[in-house]
Amino acid sequence: MSEYQYYDFRALDRPLTRNEMAALRSVSTRAAITATSFTNHYEWGDLKANPSKLLEKYFDASVYVANWGTHEFCIRLPQGSVDYKLLKAMVPGESLRVRKTAAFVIVEFVLESEWDGEDDGTGWMASLMPLRSDLLRGDLRCLYLGWLRCAQDGGLDEDKLEPPVPAGLEELSRPWTRASAGETTSCGVFDVRTYSKLPPCPLQANGVRQAISWQPPMRARRREPGC
Repeated sequence: MSEYQYYDFRALDRPLTRNEMAALRSVSTRAAITATSFTNHYEWGDLKANPSKLLEKYFDASVYVANWGTHEFCIRLPQGSVDYKLLKAMVPGESLRVRKTAAFVIVEFVLESEWDGEDDGTGWMASLMPLRSDLLRGDLRCLYLGWLRCAQDGGLDEDKLEPPVPAGLEELSRPWTRASAGETTSCGVFDVRTYSKLPPCPLQANGVRQAISWQPPMRARRREPGC
């Protein structure tokens, strides 16, 4: 097999209409299309559409895996459900990006790494989807760990300030923090497959999830693996 690409798109907030499913079928005659998903893999050729545009128009989450080392997970959030300025301030770009469309905020986790030759990406979506629910609840730990990964990879300017440390970060298990620091599994930014085992973020007395606890800012720094 000279190349391998895997695409997985999911509609979470509402099912696709028949017209939307028909439009997606015109993109691919081989893809598995349901009212909530579009999945396909390619060993020759490629998706005949812009995956970013498909996400913006039809879906709430997407996974992309290629055997040359590209790994992507993207989340679409309604603009009114998140604080775009806060998310943008936490995200440095490159391997972790946030952008805005007319109606949505898009969060993109991107990693370039060696492919192990075994993981075909088919199990990623089930493990990654909880990140979207957490962002909608105001739990920003995944963005902070993504920031740490950017810092560890040297992808930040030296004068870039560290974002506020989210509440509940100290409750992460040791394997999870080790993965975020650099001992990544196939999914890249951190071992999101243990994400569902994390304790919930502390709630404030009024029942609103405490999104962040402010800490004195510090300069961006490299984090050594295992820290």
